Amino acid sequence: MPAITMSWHRTKGHFWIILGYLIAIVTPVLIAILFSGAILLIPFLDNFVVSAIHSVIISIAMMYVTIAMTVLALHLNAE
Repeated sequence: MPAITMSWHRTKGHFWIILGYLIAIVTPVLIAILFSGAILLIPFLDNFVVSAIHSVIISIAMMYVTIAMTVLALHLNAE
């Protein structure tokens, strides 16, 4: 419960900034994941190597989101 209270106090008054930031970060990541996943719909490309590459793309994309959210949290903490 203390973590939720701390999170509420840090983000209070910054709803639109956080929402805009999330949209700007998550939209390109979702597009990259969807396009890389569309490749798996081609029957002769649905194999282990292509699936592994797809998993790496998703991992890198999610790492980008995690870093961006950490930067946002540090920015809000600095205010």
